[in-house]
Amino acid sequence: MKQALKLTLEDTTKMMDSAINKAIEIGIDMDIAIVDDGGHLMLFTRMDNAKITSINVSIDKAFTAAAARKATLDYGKSVINHGPSIWHSNLSSRSFLCCWWWLTTFC
Repeated sequence: MKQALKLTLEDTTKMMDSAINKAIEIGIDMDIAIVDDGGHLMLFTRMDNAKITSINVSIDKAFTAAAARKATLDYGKSVINHGPSIWHSNLSSRSFLCCWWWLTTFC
């Protein structure tokens, strides 16, 4: 039987603190979502001036990374020579999102 490590609230809090510090360092307020290995939301923060339109995008992007077991940036790299594309479907009532322009612009 395989045993898997699971994220704890303490783990996600440390991750969130690091993400917030990075956002501050680069000067961009962000919506930040952290999910477990099943794509379930564990922690979310919306910084003061983060775009309200990015709330669902950040959650969907975190879900996509967990479900696919790879960074969403890899999706952008895989379609970089094929022009803009948007792929969106419904997977277990969750958005599985991959937007080439989003990934290559903001990742």
